[in-house]
Amino acid sequence: MSEHNNYSPIRSIDVSGNESERGRQIGYLAGESIALSLHNYRNMFNTCDISWQQACDKALPCIDYANRYCPSVIEEMEGIANGSNTDIASIAALNTRTEILPADYLAKATGPDPEKSQTQYINECTSLAFAKPATSTTDKKTVWLAQNWDWLGTQRNALIVIRATAEQNRNPGWITATEAGMLAKIGVNKHGLGITLNILRSQLDGNQTGMPVHIFLRALLDCESVEHACELAQSLRFSSSSNILIADKEGHIVSIEVSPTGARILHSDTTPPESTESANNKEPDKPTGRHHWLCHTNHFLHSELAGQDAGLTGNLSTQARLDAANAKIRQLQNLSDIKTLLSDTSSGEESICRFADKSLPEGARIETVFAAAMNLSQGELWVTAAQPSISDFECHRL
Repeated sequence: MSEHNNYSPIRSIDVSGNESERGRQIGYLAGESIALSLHNYRNMFNTCDISWQQACDKALPCIDYANRYCPSVIEEMEGIANGSNTDIASIAALNTRTEILPADYLAKATGPDPEKSQTQYINECTSLAFAKPATSTTDKKTVWLAQNWDWLGTQRNALIVIRATAEQNRNPGWITATEAGMLAKIGVNKHGLGITLNILRSQLDGNQTGMPVHIFLRALLDCESVEHACELAQSLRFSSSSNILIADKEGHIVSIEVSPTGARILHSDTTPPESTESANNKEPDKPTGRHHWLCHTNHFLHSELAGQDAGLTGNLSTQARLDAANAKIRQLQNLSDIKTLLSDTSSGEESICRFADKSLPEGARIETVFAAAMNLSQGELWVTAAQPSISDFECHRL
């Protein structure tokens, strides 16, 4: 990986203790970055004619709901507020920004220019996961989970990596790359469970109170396995739509599509089992395992949710990015291969790796802010400081 850029690595902070203590440490150590997040989201809400007070008011019922199911995570959020000397309602607004921002946010941010109508809906992240089987009796299965996180470039300087030390008999250690002030986003825990996030938009979003997705992501980092994560998702109600592509070090891979209708589980696809020897000789042989894989972008894939997307006709890139990822996923072997795929700019606005359109207002400039790749077998989180096509991966280990 020979590319170099002028972006500074995403700041990493280490925290320990119970949830409240860790939250206070996060708030104290990331105070300036949290202030930047608050500033940027005030501007985003204002674009939608939502005052900060209105945003806070919308957030609190969702926090009350989350507190019924994961009170310790809410303690961590309260700790962030205390540590950063910020009121809890403001931190709640950050953690429910997905639920507060309307589906037509980009249309409002872009303005009435008909030539820019293609940007009126969310064109965001590309996620992928694959489990590469062992090639011999002495080799081990390798499981990778990765994504490009696409959002407003103004949030790049508000990104942090949090590494939390496990507390005995209480919770596992974990690492997450997230927007400062938000509990979690992309990450991996000590159990080898990894999570990513793709935003979805349903026609039913906002019609009920439910679990905020960023609080749900933090709760997932306390799960021991994909099975445990699916059980948690199916026990909850959601007010907005998102997809969480998750995997664990055992090679289990699923996408959890959540919406106001509940959680739906998509299971990974597999390639036919084939050993190295049989592949070379083109003759049948005893298989060493299956290569499992799954990709997701920004539209529903589960058959029960088909047709529920809000504004899918305006999201020009989601199917193109999914097709591009699916075309390459079965050939991926390692971090270098992942970087090549996530760096693809060959299709312009429909590319997996995207740069900001400077002709748009700043509040509508969606771009690839950073890339993340997790080696779940090794407990590693690799992140770039900008688009992976111009930025190298940096490793954070549990």
